[in-house]
Amino acid sequence: MRPGAGGAGLKTVLAILLGALMVVGLIGQAVAQTEVEPNLEPRVVAVDATGGQIELSLFGQDLPQNESDLQLSENSEQVTISDVASSSELRRRSEVVFVVDTNAPRSWGDLVDETQVRLADVAGEINQNTTIGIVSAGSNAVVLSPRLSDGPGTAAAVGKLRRADDSAQYSAIAKASTLFSDDNDVIKSVVVISAGPDTSSSTTSDAAGARLSQQGAQLVVVDIGNGADSGLSGLISRSGGVALTAEKADYEAVLSNAVGLAANRTIVTFAGSVEPGTRADLTVDFGERNQELSYPVGAFTANQLQLEARDMSTGTNLNVFRSSIGLYLALALAFVGISAGVWALASILTTEEHDLESLLDRYTSLDKDGGESLPEDMLVQSALLRRAVSAGENLAQGRGLLIRLEALLEKADLPIRAGEGLFVLIATVLLSGALGVALTRNLLFGILIAFGIAGLALWIVRFKAGRRFKTFEGQLPDTLQLLSGTLRAGYSLPQGLESVSGEIADPMGAELSRAMSEARLGRELEEALSGIAERMQSDDFAWVVLAIGIQREVGGNLNELLLSVAETMVARERLKRDINALTAEGRVSAGLLSFLPPGLGMVMWVINPGYINVLFTETMGNVMLVAGIISALAGLAWMKKVITIDV
Repeated sequence: MRPGAGGAGLKTVLAILLGALMVVGLIGQAVAQTEVEPNLEPRVVAVDATGGQIELSLFGQDLPQNESDLQLSENSEQVTISDVASSSELRRRSEVVFVVDTNAPRSWGDLVDETQVRLADVAGEINQNTTIGIVSAGSNAVVLSPRLSDGPGTAAAVGKLRRADDSAQYSAIAKASTLFSDDNDVIKSVVVISAGPDTSSSTTSDAAGARLSQQGAQLVVVDIGNGADSGLSGLISRSGGVALTAEKADYEAVLSNAVGLAANRTIVTFAGSVEPGTRADLTVDFGERNQELSYPVGAFTANQLQLEARDMSTGTNLNVFRSSIGLYLALALAFVGISAGVWALASILTTEEHDLESLLDRYTSLDKDGGESLPEDMLVQSALLRRAVSAGENLAQGRGLLIRLEALLEKADLPIRAGEGLFVLIATVLLSGALGVALTRNLLFGILIAFGIAGLALWIVRFKAGRRFKTFEGQLPDTLQLLSGTLRAGYSLPQGLESVSGEIADPMGAELSRAMSEARLGRELEEALSGIAERMQSDDFAWVVLAIGIQREVGGNLNELLLSVAETMVARERLKRDINALTAEGRVSAGLLSFLPPGLGMVMWVINPGYINVLFTETMGNVMLVAGIISALAGLAWMKKVITIDV
């Protein structure tokens, strides 16, 4: 390995790492919104630990009615429940804000009129301790009732609902959160009547979720989109809410059930035994299932991330990692840690060796079987890693992969052994895939990440090899002219090659220097030059070596022969550039046709997501999308065949 080449190898390794971590960074948003299947089972959604008595707010259907319906264990010790009562019995105030998606499916007819009637009926049945607000989620989010009022007082606000062609549900949820009071004793809920995905919100899902978490409100979604994904699953999980599916026939019953869930809670009271300023771990046994949570003593907590149970095996109390900020902080720390590890790895791989023993080691490190032995200063020192690299080499060598990988690394001038490179690639791909699965909880997404990292790594190496090959080919005519000049000045061929290797830039200079070093160590000059042609996979340089070999066997004027070969290469290069100019229009057209459809699709998705989502949610849309991709690939293959001309 040539000294000084370590910098290039280090850049390539870091480029591969950067690509991998960019993918990890891109899935951060998806991780923050990991969807969990909502259910109607009772669960704790808020903990009030500001007083001596701890109050748990339970949400869902079939809530416990008395102390015998559940058991509590605080820090692994069973505690005595003081009281179990419904919020209506305790006369707790409830605040319910309805968010009505007025972009209704055509099959429902005039849903707005239907909703006005149903909401008026349901609002009339709500108890006197409950106040109601109305927000319209049409083309824009509009608050129809500036302040919360009782059931009968909402009739005027309900009458203002008007049908729209868009849906701004995220913005409406964010505005609904501003209508709640600041009292922690009040039960807060947002009931969303959703007819489909959000299409026109100026507020993101994250921002709407943050507003709900700040208010400690639960999201109850009544989905009337025939089971279509409304995009609210992440908000439901984040708020500890539920989703109900309604058909036209049972719309009123489902809506009434949703309001009942929103307006009622079960309050469980017990005496806490943990000192303020610390966190308590609580297990709630509902009989058929348990819920584990953790809460800070001395505070009111309704954020579901902050209530998640701690990992008891660690014994730590890092609460920041229970929030979305902590998630991104964890990703940043992972980035720094992996970067440091790969930097150290690359530093070992690219250590420059100038002493004679190190320079000769590559030619003497052959074991008795003819294979390469493992030097003491190589990357893998431990027996475990040596066996792993050896196993990888044997597996790849049996399929011919190791030879191709070694040739590619040689062509790209990367200072990594083929076995080590394969081992690092496999380890990186497996770790990236495992990290993707762990963070997204989606096996398919983890596999896609693994394939993406493998493809990115191979593309970077091939790109570097291709760029180095083009530079080498471009230097070849000038090299032959310089060599011809040295021969005309009276130098011998070895002397001329030695002189030219010091004058010409890399990669030609580096390859000629390596060939001359091999010749000085006893290898035939023609074989050393043939090694350059094999490493660079250059047919032109192979013809030069062939010409030199013929001249040395039969004689002749090598000076004129080299000049003639150089002129031929210059003429061929000129012809290639003429062809590139003539085919430029076709190549530009191919590029535009490659990037225009996906680019236009992304722009339309940003402007009007509902219009594009049909391609992914409807069967006919999926068929059209697949057909379009296949047609585009076939057209690009045909255009490439037309504009590719071998010279």
